Amino acid sequence: MKKFGFWFDYDQTLTFTHIANKLLEFDEFQFTGFIINDRYYDYAENNLKHYSKLYKFYPLLEKAFYITPTKEEREYFEYLDNKYFLSKCMYSDRHLNKLNYKKVLNSFIVMSNIFKKFIDEEKIDIFMFNCVASSYSHLFYYVLQDNNVNIIIPTHTGLDNTVFLSSNPYNIFDKAIEDYKNLKLKDFNGNIINRANKIMQRIRKYKPAYKDIGAINQKQKFQFPSLNRVKVYLQNRKFYKNDYTQFEIHERVKNILYLKYNIKYIQKYFENCKVIKDANYIYFPLHFEPEIATLVLHQYNHLSIIDIISKHMPLNWKLVVKEHPAMIGQREAKFYEEIKKYPNVVLLHSSCNSQQIIDNAKIVFSLSGTVIFESIVLKKPVIFTGPTRYEGFNLGINSKNIFEFEYLIRQALNYEYNEESILKMVVSILANSYDFIFAEPLGRMEVLEDKNIEKIAKAIIEYINE
Repeated sequence: MKKFGFWFDYDQTLTFTHIANKLLEFDEFQFTGFIINDRYYDYAENNLKHYSKLYKFYPLLEKAFYITPTKEEREYFEYLDNKYFLSKCMYSDRHLNKLNYKKVLNSFIVMSNIFKKFIDEEKIDIFMFNCVASSYSHLFYYVLQDNNVNIIIPTHTGLDNTVFLSSNPYNIFDKAIEDYKNLKLKDFNGNIINRANKIMQRIRKYKPAYKDIGAINQKQKFQFPSLNRVKVYLQNRKFYKNDYTQFEIHERVKNILYLKYNIKYIQKYFENCKVIKDANYIYFPLHFEPEIATLVLHQYNHLSIIDIISKHMPLNWKLVVKEHPAMIGQREAKFYEEIKKYPNVVLLHSSCNSQQIIDNAKIVFSLSGTVIFESIVLKKPVIFTGPTRYEGFNLGINSKNIFEFEYLIRQALNYEYNEESILKMVVSILANSYDFIFAEPLGRMEVLEDKNIEKIAKAIIEYINE
């Protein structure tokens, strides 16, 4: 019997509980894992069919801030830190500014040992994350890796709603890259080739590569809580006492008032799409923050990137920066004021069509994300820093060193795409992906439908049996 662990991340507890129960139809498993918010503990305990023990994460973390580690615990943490450079884990926490650094460091020492003890006691064979988007899940990933536990992370490809399963949090799509390098188009299914062509045609008509995955509720962030939501919040408040990531209700109201004011105030910083009509420009779309792109995959500051690029490009070019649609109102005005200090930088409103901006650009720059894929399909020179889902196909200019931007520009301008290679990349991605919906279920309840859960469970069984 295999022991299967889950990172029961808030309402994804619902998803993982459904998946676990469905897995029992295919093989013998026993389940365990960390419930990230106490609110969902009863649901998992009452609905998970075959489990050994479930651990409440935030009560453990609350104690970890104050426990004095033993000499052996410090030595184990030092070993991990020297091997994996765990600063990148600590700085992947969007809530780090709420916490005392010394307390967080202490909690890392204690939690790394708790994670190790969990693996030893539960004798974990497989562990599944919904994603690695917090400092503690990031830390746990390395403890699991160091103990040779099989890891599963569903990752969106950026094409339609397709998902691939990965053993790492860094968007590396090994299977697709292997097929891309070793197979020819004739080796692939004709239906997949037709689907790939349709996706490429859609992008070339200035439509996005992906479908809405329900991850971000744009309207809700500007709305005051309804009476029902306030009631639910008050009922669940007892579960939030250990969870430092939760807003108090007065903080939520204050935040909504700020957003409503800020979204009107910041409009003066944005330019109309028409201002770049005849310009030579590099396009840099901003990422959603704080989120995986800049907390886990690329720990860069947006303003630092803009500063570097603006100083390392031709004088008669512009750097066109477009705001992320989900970030309108959320960044402080001083962020845009800093951008506007550069005379060769144009700040566009998020409503501008990204695919059209790509198509008219001289070069596109991105840390990661679907804009890289769309640039390749539109045959536009793209510079990106990796890690990304599209790294490894040798399409576009991939460099970890953005300080050599002048050299990267010269490379990009001389780069030529091959249509067959682009199609083969898309086909390779689709051929190694699964068609199921994987999103936060409270934002998209069809995730929990039996047909969708069965697809996920079958994909997991296929993945672990390879």
